[in-house]
Amino acid sequence: MKAIFYPAGVWRTYRALQRATTRRVPYSLRSQPLLDALLARILRRRGWHVVYTLQQPHPEGAWNRWQFGRLMETCDAVVMHDEGLAARLREIFPRCARKIASLTHGMDLPELPSESDRELARAGLGVSPVEPLLLFFG
Repeated sequence: MKAIFYPAGVWRTYRALQRATTRRVPYSLRSQPLLDALLARILRRRGWHVVYTLQQPHPEGAWNRWQFGRLMETCDAVVMHDEGLAARLREIFPRCARKIASLTHGMDLPELPSESDRELARAGLGVSPVEPLLLFFG
């Protein structure tokens, strides 16, 4: 089941984030890169930090690559779940290379994080233990 539906989903997401107290949002919908770019641009203008997780191996075709290029330029960071895929993405989008990182998928961890791991991660992000944190994960 999808959490957000386009194009109304972008508007609902924006409205929900307006009421939020945190200013960081990991974001991954990839359904409409230009709408995602618009939402990311609006959020960044309002002081948010936007991290986009690119779930597909690489955008195919000139039009698709142009759209994802606009999206990646708008975000603070782009995350891939494999270093090989991240390296290839840096080759395809050299202007965004500094923003592209790899991050091991959370389900690939050898053991589940403890409560103290959670607290350390939140502290590293500057998010208090009681502050809401929005994660789109699919």
